[in-house]
Amino acid sequence: MRLRTATGLAVGQRQTALLDLPEWDLSDLYPGRDSEALARDLTRLTDDAEAFRERYQGRLADLSGTALGAAVEAYERLQEQSGRIISYASLVHAGDLADSEIGRFFQTMQERINAVSTTLLFFTLELNRLDDADLEAKEADPALIGYRPWLRDTRAFRPHQLSDEIEKLLHEKYVAGRAAWTRLFDETIADLRFPIGGKELPEDEDRQIPWREAEETVLSAYGAFSPQLAVIGGRFFAGRWIDAPVRPGKASGAFAHPTVPSAHPYLLLNYQGRVRDVMTLAHELGHGVHQVLAAEQGYLMADTPLTLAETASVFGEMLTFRALLARQTDPKRRKIMLAAKVEDMLNTVVRQIAFATFELAVHDERREAELTPDRLGEIWLTVQRESLGPALSLGEPYRYYWTYIPHFIHTPFYVYAYAFGDCLVNSLYAVYQDAHQGFAEKYLELLRAGGTLRHRELLAPFDLDAAEPSFWSKGLSVIAGFIDELEQLP
Repeated sequence: MRLRTATGLAVGQRQTALLDLPEWDLSDLYPGRDSEALARDLTRLTDDAEAFRERYQGRLADLSGTALGAAVEAYERLQEQSGRIISYASLVHAGDLADSEIGRFFQTMQERINAVSTTLLFFTLELNRLDDADLEAKEADPALIGYRPWLRDTRAFRPHQLSDEIEKLLHEKYVAGRAAWTRLFDETIADLRFPIGGKELPEDEDRQIPWREAEETVLSAYGAFSPQLAVIGGRFFAGRWIDAPVRPGKASGAFAHPTVPSAHPYLLLNYQGRVRDVMTLAHELGHGVHQVLAAEQGYLMADTPLTLAETASVFGEMLTFRALLARQTDPKRRKIMLAAKVEDMLNTVVRQIAFATFELAVHDERREAELTPDRLGEIWLTVQRESLGPALSLGEPYRYYWTYIPHFIHTPFYVYAYAFGDCLVNSLYAVYQDAHQGFAEKYLELLRAGGTLRHRELLAPFDLDAAEPSFWSKGLSVIAGFIDELEQLP
């Protein structure tokens, strides 16, 4: 891979600035792929899952609230153990998608965990068949009442539940179906190489930001908002929970993986020292802090609702951008930063909505007939041209650009969460600007809630309601403020 150099900056300087990047230590999950601990946990998990099925299958309707609460608690322990194993395998694989032995290990773990989850599948299927009134009576029991949010979310899929036989068949074929397709996509993307002709984007930042400076920038921005936020964020750096260097075969982009509540999240980055990379660090650290706080809810209820999945990440970006902008006194650089931020914010809303529109159009049309590659390209171009308008000319090669977007493969329709999350955070930030007092404490409580509450309940303490047009206007005012400041610069 060729080195990309910035104007007026020597390659050696860029290399020096990227020395000592952290690599994660996965031993908090397992010591290694061949460790006794991993083998022991796999065997125990398989045995415990089978024992759980023998004890509870076909009997849920007859259990008291206390007994059902004990069953859910046992089910949660099994799911957490499964989660620890597959999280470890996924992170090892993400670190080097090109290594065939790691690929074999990852596939083996997927197959073993899928077999366990197939054994446990009966539990949620039976829960969903319980009568509403019967379950409501059981939920009044103190042993079960704490799991009501999880039961609510599980039963939300009742209208779409198929017969047990078909649900089991779909579950069993996951590894050879969707999971295999996802792995092929990830490994293909990781293997791509793009030659760079030694040129940058016009008026881009020409300063390389060392890792330690990036760490200080993000943590100080977090700390100015909430010291507790910075303390939690600091654990990621001190505990080697971050993998930052660019390596051949490593997964592209960036992510935060929550693993399991009994462990801690890990962050993957591909840090190259640009301002955008610092913002990516702030974004993923926001996810990580959110995951640490929500872990208090336990494995089944730690996952946040999709509507708020990007809240902490985008808010962390905003805090960091404000800190970087406040430090910058050069009008030219401030203009570059503001222009880039406005572009990112508009792209996050407009572009991600266009992505979701593309997905909807593809799925709607696929109901009628199989789509050819040419037709997929036509749908993509049509949606993008409608979204961006006549000011931009999209050439024919752009018809293939939908293929590189991982969310279409990993989590269909996730992209709307970026648009919703960006607007939501802008509205939250507008409230923060108007009244700092007590905001940080309420914000941390929002993050701690995990998946126990819906977005309407979580936003109520801030006097925000996403159903009201004023909510979105408040968010758009933040973007308008950046545009106004940009226009006032020379």
